[in-house]
Amino acid sequence: MSLPNDFASNLEKVQNYGILDEGPTQIRNRLVLSLHGVAATQSTGTVDLGPLDWAGTLLHDFDVAVHEEICDPQGGCLKKEYKDLLTQGLSANGIASVAAVVLKVVATINPAFAVSSVGIYMAVWLLKVGLNYWCGQAEK
Repeated sequence: MSLPNDFASNLEKVQNYGILDEGPTQIRNRLVLSLHGVAATQSTGTVDLGPLDWAGTLLHDFDVAVHEEICDPQGGCLKKEYKDLLTQGLSANGIASVAAVVLKVVATINPAFAVSSVGIYMAVWLLKVGLNYWCGQAEK
């Protein structure tokens, strides 16, 4: 999957606002807010954004699917085909590379959420947590 057309401009905003300096918890919170924003803009007024933690459930589904896609279940690290994701870190290219994988997975679960903000925040969060560390954790 190619990146959305507005990816570069949105990533530039994230960089300019200093968001890359935030910790993983703050980035994860931004990701949840991004999911809410996407749902609100995609809604025709029929989506209930009430007490059910639908965003948490959806994010859990994304986590599981991304984990299955990029992590070697036997090795507890990245699959060989994704090892290059480690080399670029939090650079624009590194974030874009991880986001491309994330958005490909997200699009298979719910294409409406395969947008720049979701890809950027999930990629930054994964890079901040550490891809190999995250892969070493039990499947989400």
